[in-house]
Amino acid sequence: MNEQPEWQVPLTTCVADNGQQGGFLILMPEYRPDIALSMGHYLNLEFLDYRKEEMMPLGWDADGITLQSLNETIQSHSAGKGVVVFNVEALLATKREAQRQQWINEFLQTSWPNPVLIPLVIYCDEVPQWSQRICDMQNMTFPDQGLVSRLAM
Repeated sequence: MNEQPEWQVPLTTCVADNGQQGGFLILMPEYRPDIALSMGHYLNLEFLDYRKEEMMPLGWDADGITLQSLNETIQSHSAGKGVVVFNVEALLATKREAQRQQWINEFLQTSWPNPVLIPLVIYCDEVPQWSQRICDMQNMTFPDQGLVSRLAM
């Protein structure tokens, strides 16, 4: 395995401190698909771009996807080795604040069989402070994203 970048340490510590299973919300300072992909790489997790894989094929009908459907997708992908589910906020944006907050609370309390990491940028302020499964990386400085990386995502 490659040497772990310094910015990854709080994330891997948070996951390890919580038994390498369950749901984790990763609060990010900016939208960085490359960083989310890297999270999966260093933790040996699958990477799922929820918007691309589940929402885009439905086009305008994607706003009809329920949060229960999101949970079912997470459950099926977490059954293997665990998963980073990127772009969940695309679905959360179609829901009312009360629905988002309820889903966030339930997500954090669900006993997912393996680690499930969900990076957030837009809804960080809606995340409860009570959970040990929050990895707040909002004040971290990430490495610059190269052009090739941007084009690949």
